[in-house]
Amino acid sequence: MRIEHNWAERSTVPHGEVTSVFPVDELACSVLQNRDAQLQLEQLAPESVLTVTPDGMASGYFLAQHPLTLVPVKGLPDSQYQSIEAGLDDPLSAYSHVRLGGTVASGENRSLAEFQS
Repeated sequence: MRIEHNWAERSTVPHGEVTSVFPVDELACSVLQNRDAQLQLEQLAPESVLTVTPDGMASGYFLAQHPLTLVPVKGLPDSQYQSIEAGLDDPLSAYSHVRLGGTVASGENRSLAEFQS
């Protein structure tokens, strides 16, 4: 099932502005991925998370294939911190984490039998 993404309700930054954090395996800070990232997201206030959004079809595909990842803002090296902050209206210090990648679970699975009259 389709998962709705309402970017208007979140602080976002286009993928092209944060390419310096890829690949995340090479970051000098610890990152949370998959279930660990999902559990941490549930505990964070939505306004404290900066979400990376696609800025085209290719970046949308890339982000959808990338595992859900949370990068702590305080752990970013100065060069990456400054390159991300340059693309924002607010200071990057207003956020605790940068969210990358797709969701852990898809939408609710439904049976065709539900739609029979």
